[in-house]
Amino acid sequence: MQRSVPFVISLLCLLLVGVSPPVESQGRTDYFNVESPQVHPIEVARIANHDYVLVVNTPDNSVEIWDTDETILPAANRFLARVPVGLEPVSVRWVASRSRFYVANFLGDSISEVFLSAPSGPSSLTVVPVQTVQVTDEPLDLVFVPAGGAAGITEATIFATHMTLDAYGEYNGFSLQPAVPGSERMDALVPTGQDIDFDTQLDDIAVKEPRTLAVACDKLFILGFLGGNTVRYDFDLYSEDLASGTTASLGGLGSTNWNFEFVDDENLFVTGAEALNASLVGEAAVAAAPTGFVKTMFYWVQNPCSDSPTVLRRDVNLIPAVVQLPNEPTQPALPAPISSRQLAGAGQGATAVPIPATKPVVKGQALVQLTDLEALTDDSGAVVKVYVAAYGSDRVGIIEPKAAQAPINWKRSRININPVGSPAGSFVGPRGLALKGAIPGSDTDPGARLYVVNRGESSVSIIDTATDTVVDGFMLNNDPNPAFVRDGRKFLYSARLSGNGFDACASCHMDARTDGLAWKLADFATATIPPEILPLPGAFNGTFPADKGYIVTQSLQGLLNWDVPPSVQHLVTNAPYHWRGDRATFQAFNGAFASLLGGNMLNSDEIADYEEFINTVHYPPNPKESRQRILSGALGDPDDNDPSGNISGSGALLGLKIYHTVNSDGFSCAGCHALPEGSDNVLTEFISGVDAHPVQTPPFTGAPGQPMETAALRGLFQKEARLDRDGFSIHDNSPITGYEGLMHTGLTSPRLQASLDFNGTATMNAFNARFFSSTVCLGPGPAICPNLQGLNQFLHEFDFGSSPMIGRTLTATQANAGSAATAAVFQEIEDQARLANVSVAVTANLGGTTTGFWLDFSGTTPLYRQDPGGATFDRSTMLGLMTSGRDRMTVVATPLGSERR
Repeated sequence: MQRSVPFVISLLCLLLVGVSPPVESQGRTDYFNVESPQVHPIEVARIANHDYVLVVNTPDNSVEIWDTDETILPAANRFLARVPVGLEPVSVRWVASRSRFYVANFLGDSISEVFLSAPSGPSSLTVVPVQTVQVTDEPLDLVFVPAGGAAGITEATIFATHMTLDAYGEYNGFSLQPAVPGSERMDALVPTGQDIDFDTQLDDIAVKEPRTLAVACDKLFILGFLGGNTVRYDFDLYSEDLASGTTASLGGLGSTNWNFEFVDDENLFVTGAEALNASLVGEAAVAAAPTGFVKTMFYWVQNPCSDSPTVLRRDVNLIPAVVQLPNEPTQPALPAPISSRQLAGAGQGATAVPIPATKPVVKGQALVQLTDLEALTDDSGAVVKVYVAAYGSDRVGIIEPKAAQAPINWKRSRININPVGSPAGSFVGPRGLALKGAIPGSDTDPGARLYVVNRGESSVSIIDTATDTVVDGFMLNNDPNPAFVRDGRKFLYSARLSGNGFDACASCHMDARTDGLAWKLADFATATIPPEILPLPGAFNGTFPADKGYIVTQSLQGLLNWDVPPSVQHLVTNAPYHWRGDRATFQAFNGAFASLLGGNMLNSDEIADYEEFINTVHYPPNPKESRQRILSGALGDPDDNDPSGNISGSGALLGLKIYHTVNSDGFSCAGCHALPEGSDNVLTEFISGVDAHPVQTPPFTGAPGQPMETAALRGLFQKEARLDRDGFSIHDNSPITGYEGLMHTGLTSPRLQASLDFNGTATMNAFNARFFSSTVCLGPGPAICPNLQGLNQFLHEFDFGSSPMIGRTLTATQANAGSAATAAVFQEIEDQARLANVSVAVTANLGGTTTGFWLDFSGTTPLYRQDPGGATFDRSTMLGLMTSGRDRMTVVATPLGSERR
C-alpha cells in the first residue's frame, strides 16, 4: 500500500526520539491502579517470645508492623512501624532463622529484604531495611530455603514466581541476584511424552501464571493459577526434585487455583475454582448453575510427594441434602453421599428417578473466591480445621476435613467479616490469612488468633480461633486508593450482588484480568449492529448473529487509553466492548447483573461508580519492552517494504515498518490496529474459527462466523497458550500453557504451511504465521521468514501504556554510593523522568530514622527535595547523607505523579 506523507513524518518523529510517546496513562490521582493480585499478604513473626503481625499495604508500597498485645486499646494503638518496600507488594514471608522478612513487589519487579530485632519486646523493635533488588517481572510469591534446607540446596536460595512471563526464578538468598545466569526466568515445564497438538512431535507443558510456591520433601512445588482443566491442557501443580532435577505435574484441580498450604509432606490443601464453560451452553443455562457457573472448590491432596497422589475435592457451596422419598417420612441428612436412588414402592416398570443427595447452601452462607487458606493443627500435628478467605463473600470459611469422611460430609461453617472502619455494607474483601499460636506463660499474649487482611477496605480483622468469632480489627495507616476506586471495586468482586451469592464479575475476570477460557453465553437473539461501528454501510447485513459460539473471556484492563475524568473519557475510550463490539459502553453490561448473575441490575449511580472504577485499571508495563521504551533492532531503508524478499532492518523496528507499510488485504496492519492500543474500535473482519468445546481433535468443527471488532494488542502474553519468549520462537516447539489462545474462539484450524499445530492462534507468533506469512513472506525462503519474525518482535515489545522503567530500583549504601553502577541506575531513571515517563522517589533509613526524597523538576536544575522538611540536594549530596554501614537509600522509578506518596 502506498505510504502517505503524514505517515513518513510520524515514523521519522518516532525514530528521532527513539521512544514511544511519553506516558500519560497514569492515575487521575497520585495512585496508578493495576489491581495487583495479593497472594500471601500477611504473616506472623515471633521474635523473643512475642508475636508481631506483618501486613503488606499494597497501594502504599509498604509493610506495616503491628503488635499482637490486645491489652493495648484501641487496636489502632498497636501500630509499630511502616516499612517502605518496592512498588505494590503482594506477598511477605518471615524467615525466623535470619531475623528477616522478604517481600515480593509486584509492580516494582523487585524483592525487598528487611531485618527485624526486638530482644526486649515491642519497645526495643529495630527495623533495618537491608535491600530492594530488581528481579524478573511481576513477582507474586517467594520462599526462602537455607543451605541444607532441602536436598540439592547447597547455598541459601530464594525461589519466586513471576506472573505475566509464566516463569519462576531462583535467586541467591543473600545477594538476591540470580543463582546462576538465566535462573531469574525459568519455565516450570514437564515433558508429557505425548503429541498434544497433533504435529507428530512430543510436547512439553508448562505452568500458566505460576502463583504460590513451597518446598517440601526436597521438592519445589509451584501452583499454576490458570490450571486449564481440559484433556488438551490440565496442569495445576508443578514439582521439581531439587537434587535430581526430575519434574512432575499434577492435574485434576481447578481451572483456577488460588492458593495452597502444605501441612506436612503428606498433606497439601488447595483452594481453587472449576469453570463450567465446557458443559453449559447459553446464558440462561450458565446463570442457572446450582452453585455458580464457576464452582468454588477445596482440595485435599494426600501424599503430594509420591508418584500417585490422591485428590479429595469438595464444592464448598454444596452440602448434604435431606432426602425424602414418596410415602416416606422426612429423612435426616445422609451419612454418606449418594448420587441417586430409585423410587421405593413405585411398582414394576417404574422409571428410576434421580434424587439429589446434595443441595446448595443458602445465599447467606456462600463462600466465593477462596484466595488464601490456613490450616489449624492440634499438638500432634493433625489438622483440626482449615480457614479459607472468601474474598468475594466478605467471609472466612471453615472446613473440617477428615480422611474417614466423604468430602461432602466435612463440616463447613463461616464467619462474617464486617467493615472495620467503613460504613456498614462496604466491600471488605478478606484476601489473606495468618495464624498465630498461643504463647504459654505470656501475660500479654491473647492466645491463638487468625489475622485476616481485607484488601477491599485496607484493614485487618482479628479472629479468636477458640470461638471462631471476630474480636477486633484495625485499619491500615494509609490507603492512597481514591474514593472512586474503593467505592467501585465491590461491583467487580462482590458475589453478594448475585442472586445466589455464588457468582461475580470476578468469577471470570479475576483481579480484573481473564480466566483465558471460552464461554458460550449467547441469548440466541439477533441484534442490529450500530452503524457507527460498521466499516461500510450495510456490512455484515447489519446484524449480529444469534449464536455467538464459544468466545474467550477478555480482560477488563486498559478500557481507557488514558486515565482521565469521566467527563472526557469518551474521547479516549476503547469502546465498543466485547469481541463483536456489541456493547456500546461499559454501562451496557449492566443487564448481566440480572441475566447472568441472577441479581438486580445496578441503579444509575452504581453502574456509573462501577464504570469509574474499572476505567482506572491499567495493564502493568510490558516486560519485553526496553526500559527506555526504545524498540529493538534497526529500521533499515525507510523506503524498503517489498515483502517479496527480506526487507532491510531487524528486530522490532523492522516490525514497526512492516506494521505501518506492508499491504495486507488492502491495508497495512495499522489500518485497522490503530495506535496506541492497537485497535480502530470498529468491525473489520468476519471470522469463524473453531468452537473450543467439546475439546477439539481433527477434523475440526467450525464455529459460527462473527463480525469482529479489531482486537487491541496490549496484554497479549497473559492470553497466550504457549511460551513464545520472543518473536523468533517457532511456536510449534514452545511449551504448551493452555488450550484457548488469542483467537476470539480460542482456537482456529491448522494453517496450510509451516505449522501443524491444532491451535493456529496459540501465541502472537502463531497468529501472525497463520494469517500473515502469505502477506509478508513472499520470497523463496521459509514461510516463517525474517519479515514475519520482525513483525512478531514488534508485537512482543508493544507498548502497554505505561513505562517499563516503572519499578526500576537500587539500594545504595555508604559503601557503594559513589560507584559507577549506582550512578548508572540513578541516571537511567532520571533520564526517563525528564521524558515524563516516570517520576523518581528515594526512601532512606538514616541513623534508624525513615525519611524520603523526590526529584523536583520545578527549578532550573532538578534537585532532590526531602519530605518532610523540604530541603533540597543534588544527587551526590543526598547520597552523602549516609554516614554508617546501616544507612540505606533506595531509589525507585514510580508511575508518573506517584513519587510523593
